[in-house]
Amino acid sequence: MKKLILVLFALALPITLISQSKIDQIGDIGIYGGMGFNSYSTSFQSLPGFPCCSPNYESGNGLGMNFGFLANYNINRDLQIGVKIGYNDLSALISQTENGIFDNNLGTQSNGVIRHDLDVSLPSILFEPTISTSIIENLKGFVGLGFNYLLSAELSQKEILEQPTDVTFENGRATRNEISGSLENISSILPLVSIGASYDLPLDNNNDMFLSPTISYTHRFGNVVPDVDWTVSTLTLGVQIKYNLKEKPIVKEAEPIIPVEPEIIIPIATSAIVADFQVKLNEEYSSDTIFVKYDKDLKFEAILGYVFFEENEANIPTRYDLISNKEAEVFKTDKLNFDNSLSGYHNILNILGQRFQKFPDVKIDLIGCNSDFDIEQGNKELSQKRAETVRDYFVNTWKLNPDRFTISARNLPETPSKTDNEFGRAENRRVEIVPQDWTIFKPQLMSDTTSSTDKNLEVTMLPKVDSKLPLTNWEIEIFNNEGVKKSFSGLGNPPESLEWNPIKDLGKLPTEDNPLSFKLNVRDSIGTEKSFAGEILTNEKNSSEMSFVQKFVNDAKIEKYNLILFGYNITQLPPVAEVTLNLVKERITDKSQIVSIEGYSDMIGDEEYNVKLSYDRAIAVAKALEVSNDKAIGRGKVKNEIYDNKLPEGRFYSRSVIVTLQGTKK
Repeated sequence: MKKLILVLFALALPITLISQSKIDQIGDIGIYGGMGFNSYSTSFQSLPGFPCCSPNYESGNGLGMNFGFLANYNINRDLQIGVKIGYNDLSALISQTENGIFDNNLGTQSNGVIRHDLDVSLPSILFEPTISTSIIENLKGFVGLGFNYLLSAELSQKEILEQPTDVTFENGRATRNEISGSLENISSILPLVSIGASYDLPLDNNNDMFLSPTISYTHRFGNVVPDVDWTVSTLTLGVQIKYNLKEKPIVKEAEPIIPVEPEIIIPIATSAIVADFQVKLNEEYSSDTIFVKYDKDLKFEAILGYVFFEENEANIPTRYDLISNKEAEVFKTDKLNFDNSLSGYHNILNILGQRFQKFPDVKIDLIGCNSDFDIEQGNKELSQKRAETVRDYFVNTWKLNPDRFTISARNLPETPSKTDNEFGRAENRRVEIVPQDWTIFKPQLMSDTTSSTDKNLEVTMLPKVDSKLPLTNWEIEIFNNEGVKKSFSGLGNPPESLEWNPIKDLGKLPTEDNPLSFKLNVRDSIGTEKSFAGEILTNEKNSSEMSFVQKFVNDAKIEKYNLILFGYNITQLPPVAEVTLNLVKERITDKSQIVSIEGYSDMIGDEEYNVKLSYDRAIAVAKALEVSNDKAIGRGKVKNEIYDNKLPEGRFYSRSVIVTLQGTKK
């Protein structure tokens, strides 16, 4: 195939080197059709999947239609290049006779003849670049070099007892070995070369349409089936209908007479533009950069040690963030983008995998569960596979010793959700991750980021331009990685100063990866343009990855603990709560620092009941922290959900208690 492409290239290359004569015909396009007389040259006894008793197939013949599209381009009056794309039917019948001696019904023997027929259907697509030349007026000869793409090969085989007529095969019939089907492992491409001639008969007086009878011979290289002697040649009689493409005559307009004007000598003006750009803040700060700091509030999120699965599935759902073992080597929880608790939770396997690495002696129980409903009913094997999937991720990605894991399988969890609705059943399709040391489930630190810069920040820009020639116009563009955010423009010289409030226009300050920059463009009276660029606002990154600037309200630091996770319709504190409550106790010096204890519920159930349930959960936490019940508040289900309650993990996180502290230890 590579050799074929090189030959086509070699034929096409000289075309670019031939100068086209001034001819009125560009070329032609059209359709063609004809009948092909296919000839097979073969040498095989049988084909794969088609057993046969023939001594050897040697040849075959048949007819096949061909049709398609053609296009030709005139290099000059006597030479054309073109291409044909169409359909070729390369079908034929391969037949071979065999002489033998047979026993007839009278108990005597007689000579006989068996005919072996192999009927082949061989459709294909033709792609054939051609080059043609005029022999005499309207008579052209052409050569083609291309290939047939074989679409399929359908075979029908049988053996026929032709003589004697009073004898049958062992099956009681005069035919046997009748097999039909597709031939596998055929060659995709059959390279070809063709030679032929055509005669153009005009169909109108303007020579726009032609009917061209054609005759051609095509020889194909390569075998229809690899390693089987079987080639195809075709003699084709056909006809072409072509439409000539003509150039429109070009009428050259007379060149206008241009009067000669007296030469006027204009002195050449020289341009020199120098510019400066400054930013001032509060009339006290002058620089081309303003630094902005960000404050972070402390927020701790509970660790939910459940992995939920889709119905009748043992693969971890795609919403969970799964990483490679190479990514695990550089994984850092403080680099995660915690937009909310669920975005953090979907990294639960990586957070726990890293923690399990730091505590190599801690054993872990993995409890696989199912909904025990419909196709999952009693399917502990599915529960087992789910637990094994979680274990395999820890072992393969986080390189944990598989001996640390104990796997058990059950139907419903020990503390199941309701089984009479899909919400509850989705919560029961899970694997519970239970470490023998609950301190591993210490809450995950997250942080809310706010800017310390006043929203009334005014930026004063001081463009200064020194030009030897008058300026015609100016423009200042302010942009970040997302594009232009603000622009100022005018005629003549730019003003001495421009006031701008970035917070008002942008709604936010720049980040480290997306700074705010400017570009000053000016043009003078002779069209000289100059541009000057720099940064207006950048972000000052904190010096330590683990440090943060703390926000104060009434001189008291705010901390929020979204910690206590409850099962469905349960107010009793789970075992992991003890780790969290101990952390809260360590952060306070007296009980007055607890601002509120707010209980929440999921979207399921009666609203009035949910308010009471969430209040009882808040009371349970207040009791554990040994504070007054008046700190406890039952919120029930919040209208704009804190978490996505369509997901089972969202409903679990909604069944929580948020403890807010103020004025804790520094």
